[in-house]
Amino acid sequence: GYISVTGVQTCALPILIKKGKFHITRGTDNPADMATFISRMIAETQGRFRVFGDMLWTKRNGWPLAALRNFEESTNSMPAPEGKLFFCQYCLESFSGMAAMMAVETHGYTLYQGELAKSPYFKKSMTRA
Repeated sequence: GYISVTGVQTCALPILIKKGKFHITRGTDNPADMATFISRMIAETQGRFRVFGDMLWTKRNGWPLAALRNFEESTNSMPAPEGKLFFCQYCLESFSGMAAMMAVETHGYTLYQGELAKSPYFKKSMTRA
């Protein structure tokens, strides 16, 4: 299936795609619950799995930057079939420079001005104790 990035931006909710079906969620109040939800969806899926959305929902749900970083880092260690993709949008008008840097540090790829590239700043397993 196809969904426009513009549609995701206006939605500002996490969208999970499994078996070609869209699952829209309002997100959770904390990163651990959201990670559990996504892990459960991955476990129920055979084949490709996609999660994408405007991360503004995390601000709306009251997540501080440290909690958002922990969540983003946790997605890197989630077991998933080949073809797993987490595509998170961070609007630079809504998030701080620190949040933007956190996003490129916790994602293996970045999409900026229409160009997809490996993130030179990606640091897997940065979770702080």
